[in-house]
Amino acid sequence: MSNIAAGEQIADEAFAENILLSPAPVGFAPLGEAFEAPGVDPEQIPQTRDELSELLSFTYDLTVTRAGELNIPIVGSVSGGFNRRVIVYEWTRYKELTGSGSIKYRFGYVIRFCLTVSKWEVQGKLSLPFLTAQAELGNIEASWLMQVRGLIGPKIDSVVLPPQDLKVETFVIAKQSLNAAISAISDPKTKYVPGIVLASIDPNAPGVVYWLSAVKAYAVDSARRGRTGAQTMARLGTTDPAANDAITEVYNYLGITNPNQTPDNSARENAAMILRGIKADI
Repeated sequence: MSNIAAGEQIADEAFAENILLSPAPVGFAPLGEAFEAPGVDPEQIPQTRDELSELLSFTYDLTVTRAGELNIPIVGSVSGGFNRRVIVYEWTRYKELTGSGSIKYRFGYVIRFCLTVSKWEVQGKLSLPFLTAQAELGNIEASWLMQVRGLIGPKIDSVVLPPQDLKVETFVIAKQSLNAAISAISDPKTKYVPGIVLASIDPNAPGVVYWLSAVKAYAVDSARRGRTGAQTMARLGTTDPAANDAITEVYNYLGITNPNQTPDNSARENAAMILRGIKADI
């Protein structure tokens, strides 16, 4: 199967029934094409599409605040709390290189279908047909847009559409636009622009392990004290996505999925049991 045919199949699967959403990768932090990668051998940075080896497709969802931190396109403002989500269907090809500090850089291109959903109350396995039906019924409000990074050309420009409300008619347009974007990669006039798609810190690097362990201990202690997840993130005062992911993980473990939800007595007692007398904050 050719790369383009495989891409079209991936696009079809992304729009199929019962897509299981995965969490956004830990440390997911797009840095922009002009960002330098300390410790990476310039001779190893791919300058053509033929040098890009890894092909990856996955689907994940995240809050609009998190999406804003990661430069994921959002329809509307970066607000709305937990009842606004961004669902991302991503198709990317890249070459991964490791730089200083165990940071892994992905050089390549990415095509994203980004769906911003308001009045979010759905859980579990989802699909675009299901969300489209919910939008038609008025149970959710949803709009989508396309993003392409690392590729330029007339065909790419023609298939990346402005934001659209999710409806039955635009669902068909969305699928056609995603397939057209993938097909446009093989067009002779489509050019690859060398740059970083994203960078992530090796989660097994000792410094990262210790840092995230400290963040998790702090989050458990904050929950014990009755702080919400949002308050805990604000008090920590870091923009590191991995740290905020760690805080979210702790609160989810304690049964708190809304960042503005105050821990109840049961959650606070469980947090105290985990700490066994340790205090990680003052």
